Amino acid sequence: MTAADRAASNFGVASTSRDAVDDTDMTDIYLSAIGHTVLRRGDLLDAGFNEADINDSLPLLESRGMIQRLDQGSWRVLPPDVVLPAFAA
Repeated sequence: MTAADRAASNFGVASTSRDAVDDTDMTDIYLSAIGHTVLRRGDLLDAGFNEADINDSLPLLESRGMIQRLDQGSWRVLPPDVVLPAFAA
């Protein structure tokens, strides 16, 4: 079991068939996402992220409460000052 698989299982998220996204990729995606009030998959593709990393990261970010799904293709991005204190507690 990879570290990413352990992290996914700790947050109740199933691992994907490929090695799950690493924390650096997920952080980069979150940092890109906070530039959007409403995030769409196309925003991340336009920013240069690949489909596999997007597919792996979005469920993890959602399970960690960093983004909230609005509908099938869009998410509300919670700002770091709201999200990070929860991890520090």
